[in-house]
Amino acid sequence: MDENTTDAQIIAASAGFEAIFNDDLKLATSTFSGGSSPFHSLGNGVAHFLQAALGMEACLLSFFTPTKYLTIAEAGAKEQAKLAKSGKSPFKDVGARQFRQGIEWDALQADAIVLLGLTNALQESYMGFAKCFAHSKFTTLFKEVYPNGLDSYATPGASRKLLRQASSPTSASAPSPKRSLFGWGGSSSGSSTPITPPTGKIEPQTRTDELILSGVAFGFGLFNLILSLLPPKIRCVIPVFLLGFKSDRALGLKALAVSANGYDSHSEFAALALMTYNGVVLLVSGWQADGARLMRQYDSMLNKVEARYPHGSLWLLNRAKLQRYSGNNPAAIETLLRGLSPERPIHFQQADAMLVFELGWIYLAERKYEESAEMFLKMQTLNNWSHSTYSFLAAGCYFALNTEDGTKKAKEQLDRLPGLLERRKIGGRDLPTEVFIKKKMEFYKKKQAMLGGNPADYADAIKMPIAEELGVVWNTHGNIKKELAEAHIVDILVLTPPPTIPTPYLTASSADAPAQDGKVDLILPDELTSRDLLLGILHRGAEHPTEARAYLESATTRPGVEGQWMINTAHLELAVLTLKTASAEDNASATDKESSGTTTVDPVAAQTKWKAVLAQAEKHLTAAATGTGPIDLSSRLETRIAFLRDEIAAKKNMLGL
Repeated sequence: MDENTTDAQIIAASAGFEAIFNDDLKLATSTFSGGSSPFHSLGNGVAHFLQAALGMEACLLSFFTPTKYLTIAEAGAKEQAKLAKSGKSPFKDVGARQFRQGIEWDALQADAIVLLGLTNALQESYMGFAKCFAHSKFTTLFKEVYPNGLDSYATPGASRKLLRQASSPTSASAPSPKRSLFGWGGSSSGSSTPITPPTGKIEPQTRTDELILSGVAFGFGLFNLILSLLPPKIRCVIPVFLLGFKSDRALGLKALAVSANGYDSHSEFAALALMTYNGVVLLVSGWQADGARLMRQYDSMLNKVEARYPHGSLWLLNRAKLQRYSGNNPAAIETLLRGLSPERPIHFQQADAMLVFELGWIYLAERKYEESAEMFLKMQTLNNWSHSTYSFLAAGCYFALNTEDGTKKAKEQLDRLPGLLERRKIGGRDLPTEVFIKKKMEFYKKKQAMLGGNPADYADAIKMPIAEELGVVWNTHGNIKKELAEAHIVDILVLTPPPTIPTPYLTASSADAPAQDGKVDLILPDELTSRDLLLGILHRGAEHPTEARAYLESATTRPGVEGQWMINTAHLELAVLTLKTASAEDNASATDKESSGTTTVDPVAAQTKWKAVLAQAEKHLTAAATGTGPIDLSSRLETRIAFLRDEIAAKKNMLGL
């Protein structure tokens, strides 16, 4: 191939992107450093960005290198676009053009700007983030490449019905075969006369076409998705730079799905963005309007990338996440262990850290406490994120073993906390989990003093499962099997005094049994509320909605509670319970009708039922969102509330409410 074509530069750079997706970061950076095109600079920026982002290293130093390369790529693409539009590009076309000269370089420039914006966001440089996203090319390019919308373009799996009607309806067309070669295409010399795309669906004829179609959909989709998810403190800045622009999450998700269905590098990044978003929805919302369809799309994207990149940790991680969200924790554990196996030919350390972190939470949910502690402590060797959080979680796991050796190990980890908490902070301030841990330490010191002990020995006052308390924030127990939920319930019911709310797991004899040595385990309102919250969540998982509701309502009404986050979270879990109970009723009804040979559903009755259900859930969410500003872990709670509200909106849209 003629080296004076953009295709030649792209093919040279493609090996680097393929190496990234197969975990070989050393080969990737070597490949990118071997070329001088904007594609190579962008590749270097992407490789270093992933290392910093996945390593959770939110400091200026860790993002210096990706920022440097992304800035070079952005400037280089901008220059090439000017040359192409003036007919002076040093690169030739391969095949006939379907789009105007230079648009491929505009798309590449937009890629660099998206990543520069994310780099600023991860460093909490909101002004820099806003300035990056003030770039007007995202919407302009989208309208130029997709003048008739996205309705003619296929997406992976069955697209879910989105939060509201998208600006372009979802597609029902089947995917067409495309080349599997990395498809970022080139600019050219020659006429700069714009070519008007034909109406309807545009079939890519060259790698340049693939770049333009997939790249523009990716940039526009990610642009809209990110803007729609911004927290309020950033939203108040954005309008200064984007006057009159309103993000469209539904259209953004659709655009990402169209990009993910392609076969150039954008498709993998679009798939990764969609998997991340879908995974967050499946984990933190607690209930989905159409979770099955969401998981089908997730699975379809994974099937595609797993076939091309069998060694990629990012795909193994997402496969394990999907297995976890489907309720198959044993399969998820097997997948993660395979990803961490020393027999794998290559390891991507920052991605491995994500595998270890996921494994720690799954082990915790599975009551494999020794293994969970091991994973959380291993995280301290893999990245510099909150080591105090890892030690706190490990301590909770060791306490849960309920053995002398476990208690000793737990105290050793708690003894490390003061030193770990005094380490240099990201952005100069404590992380939310570290604030939570400090308050917990003070809480148990106070309790130990109340019991007549030395506050320094506060570990002796800890009776509640502290790792599982923090796990509530990550919704660790949201998708566990009934039998596992029951085992967790039995563990918690050992604590005294026994709860006054009836439960089938508490026998009359155990309810009346006196505390050992006459000492009561839980003496403060916060401890009793924490127990109610956990029991409410677990009884829901054990398919006892009446008891679950009673415990969660108890958690919202006990006086004297200092940890407001538990009260707000209980309201959130009541909303989830309300929605899950209604969905379970629908599923049971559908099964009965199928058994009797009837499949019709009365739409009016469904609307009437769900209108009341959704109103009740929204009432709980309003209570959950009240006063979240000053409470512990408020950002996590606000995220869960926002995503559940989105799912409620999706259900309304599906029912025509």
